[in-house]
Amino acid sequence: MIKTKKAGDILNCITLKKDIEDFQGKDDCSEIPLEDFKILLAGKNVSLKTKLILNSTGLSDYNTLIRKCIHLLEIALYLSKNKGCFIIGEQGTGKSTLFTHFLKNLGEKTSGALTTALLIGNANINDESKIKNSDAFFNKKFVIVEEFVDESSINDSSVIGTLKNGMESGTFLKCKKNSTKTETTMAFIGNSYREIHRTGDLLQLKKDLPQSYQDRGLHDRIPFLLPHFHSFFGETKYVESDSEVIPIQYLQQILQELRDISNDKIYITSDMGINPGREFNIYNSFITSIYKLFYYNEEAPKWFIYGWLEFLKFFRSILIDEKIHNPFNKNSARFILEMLDYSIEKIDYVTFDNDRILIKLENKNILHKIALTGFAIENNKKEYSSYNKNKIIAPILNKSDDYLVLIQKINGELPFESRIYFNNIKKYNAEKIDKEDKEFNILILEEIEKYARLEKKFNEDKLKFRGVPYFYKKIILEILKEEFDFEKEINLNDFCFDSDRITVINFSKYIKKDIYYN
Repeated sequence: MIKTKKAGDILNCITLKKDIEDFQGKDDCSEIPLEDFKILLAGKNVSLKTKLILNSTGLSDYNTLIRKCIHLLEIALYLSKNKGCFIIGEQGTGKSTLFTHFLKNLGEKTSGALTTALLIGNANINDESKIKNSDAFFNKKFVIVEEFVDESSINDSSVIGTLKNGMESGTFLKCKKNSTKTETTMAFIGNSYREIHRTGDLLQLKKDLPQSYQDRGLHDRIPFLLPHFHSFFGETKYVESDSEVIPIQYLQQILQELRDISNDKIYITSDMGINPGREFNIYNSFITSIYKLFYYNEEAPKWFIYGWLEFLKFFRSILIDEKIHNPFNKNSARFILEMLDYSIEKIDYVTFDNDRILIKLENKNILHKIALTGFAIENNKKEYSSYNKNKIIAPILNKSDDYLVLIQKINGELPFESRIYFNNIKKYNAEKIDKEDKEFNILILEEIEKYARLEKKFNEDKLKFRGVPYFYKKIILEILKEEFDFEKEINLNDFCFDSDRITVINFSKYIKKDIYYN
């Protein structure tokens, strides 16, 4: 039976630059690792499963959601045969740490430019026995190619074609002679020296790929680009010493066993907006790998698949699209909540502000504003440091030390159209009261104007707008001009409305860059 250990072993071995497996002690590996793994994960929700997997590979659960998702996808990559990904980013962001310290026995590492000979073996070998025993990357399960972006050009022009053909067909001509099966997984790791200040800047990363890798056909086999930048991640936090971890020898054994389990199930359904064909197969194959990691021999909830699909679309868009896909939306909202360990039974609704999720707690005037990326952490910092406790901004009650979380008090509600509900009864009741009714609001406005002309008082409860009327924008612009000297386009989703006042909830975008830090 697998026995978990404390993560102090991991921290000590990294500090002392010792091998983790040696440091943890080489006990006999489990004879039934998957059954033990199943027992170990039994009863744990997705947040606790995530924490255990992250801690076992050196990463704390107290990281931004995007940091955790990238790390998990890199682990699941090993389970995806004849597929791969690009891992591009700054130095010092742990691009290779997972493969160097934790999964090092699972992969073959190389550096620099690939050659056809490395992939399929030396073509000059003719002896059958030597061909069979010759070394070739396409005979390996997992190949990690480091520093590949530092190659300005690749002299071997057949490399990309060989990669595409082998990964697509699942076979290659070993030493250019013998047809041989391949199930190789590829990870291409490289440095980038770009400055990433916002999500849109990630589109520049595809330019860091060598010219020969700028091939759309290759991007159908190596379909995702995973960015590693301090600004994008926020500060990376490593596992706490008393955290529960799976010893690395067991984890590697578990991953080896999971890789060899065949799974032909189709997880991408017609309501997910993915057309049949190559894109469908790409997404389904990686969902299958992530599914294995979290729900081996179990049925995963639908929100788990929906959520991961949104993040996969995001990483795909960095590589092949002209516009970044936003992974923070109604399709991923439940997944994000579960990953953050929030119970949907204890919230009223959620909404998004770019890459922050806003969680309205059930029956409380409390809003948790959680940063999902490093950019969002900066927005939390801006708001906290510029908040001056006036009546215009919804009161900020508290924050976490790392600014991952801001807690605000709100009076009233956010606009109905921006809310995401998980309880249909709550949604139905809110829709009757809070959904905007433009025609009705025009009639109410005309009625109020009539009372004003006659200089008569009116009953506010009877003459109450439904939702947020369009002319509130003019009122809000006056508020923003006075408070922030802001006169550009606004988003009503940044504001909270009740019967007698308007307060600002999301205001980082309205703060001038040169005044927000103390």
